[in-house]
Amino acid sequence: MPYKKTKQGLEKSVFPLVKEVLLPNFRKRLYLAGIPLGNQHREPLTAVQAKQAFQRRKPDGHPRIYLNLSAVAYIDNRSGIPRVVKSLAKEGILSEKAVLIPVYADLETGVFKVAKAFSLSLCGKTLSVQEDVMAVASGDVFLNVTVNPNELAFEHETFQAMRAVGVRVLCVVHDLIAVLQPEFSRDRDTRHLNDWLHRIIQYDGVVANSQATLSAFETWIEREQIALPFGFQKHWFYLGADMQTDVSDVDACDDKEVMAVTQGSMPYFLQVGTVELRKGHDDLLDGFEKLWTEGIQLALVIVGRRGWKVQQVSSRMLKHVEFGKRLFWFRNADDAALHCLYRHAEAVVLASKAEGYGLPVAEGAWFGRPLLLRDLSIFKEIAQEGATYFSGGGVELAQSAKVLHEKIAQGQPVPMPKPNQFPNWKQSFDMLVSKLLAGH
Repeated sequence: MPYKKTKQGLEKSVFPLVKEVLLPNFRKRLYLAGIPLGNQHREPLTAVQAKQAFQRRKPDGHPRIYLNLSAVAYIDNRSGIPRVVKSLAKEGILSEKAVLIPVYADLETGVFKVAKAFSLSLCGKTLSVQEDVMAVASGDVFLNVTVNPNELAFEHETFQAMRAVGVRVLCVVHDLIAVLQPEFSRDRDTRHLNDWLHRIIQYDGVVANSQATLSAFETWIEREQIALPFGFQKHWFYLGADMQTDVSDVDACDDKEVMAVTQGSMPYFLQVGTVELRKGHDDLLDGFEKLWTEGIQLALVIVGRRGWKVQQVSSRMLKHVEFGKRLFWFRNADDAALHCLYRHAEAVVLASKAEGYGLPVAEGAWFGRPLLLRDLSIFKEIAQEGATYFSGGGVELAQSAKVLHEKIAQGQPVPMPKPNQFPNWKQSFDMLVSKLLAGH
């Protein structure tokens, strides 16, 4: 019986009442009468299968960049990395400086195909099209953007076969928090990232999303006493924001709850990002509770799905006496809702205790919002003097928020990012290409 596509992945019946699902994380799951029996390991492609996972073409002097969509080709959870994948893919498709082709691995066969339907969807078109097998030539670059060690294990022989014909395989490094600051992560996430890091160093290089992240990668290499392969490349670039095309006085959002906040009379500070320990939501709540006890009419809006190890803080938000009044949490905001919330925020706040980049910093800047940031090295690298910084916990956050709020209300100058201080996604993509194709 052939597989059929579902929201989970590829599914087929293997016995009566037993279903097998191939998951986008390149593991499989069995169901007995609809009850999941847990995820299982998938055997990697053999060397023979790997040579059939792509085709060859003749070099034409114009190397191509193949951007691996990985699980994003199947499921988009709207978190940070999928946003990076989609933005780079869209800019690459439109670019005149380089040929970028989004690709994905077929979950059943492991064959890499050109993601035509996905590419069309980025341009607002929905069509059913034939997906051709990826064809590579010497000098091409294959770029992994997601953190998926199961896929690297499954496709390892494929990547080695690509390298054997002159294709360079590189990986984007977003952060090393789970291995360098494991107290903020689940044990399985630490194992997951550690596994991924040990796999990517077998290939041709990394591209970090900032100088700070590249420094963290080098710290990990030194700590693990790893000797990198000869010729291993280490680059960095900055992520972008595509908000410049969306800034207008017209709200496209049709979410009534979001509109009630943005059109309300009370100003609000906005924090965007998955609700997890390292994002500092505990300090946010402590800080704003202090402001509210002082009678300050300033709301706190949080956007982000619920993460891990956050039962206490999520319950605290949902049961808070100010929830729905001066405290709002939007767990499934779409792009239109997010843009609307950015557009009307009095300021964007990031209380993160650890970050790899902090995409909302750039996004907030594109909307011309003042920034209140914890004094992390990565924030100071990318925002420089264009933000208000705080250190410490809720008390210090409250004091900085109060001063910033009062200055804004009184029309006094506050630190703001310089014009064009943050790259848009086109500039980000061009910076990435300059590193990937240096010397070609």
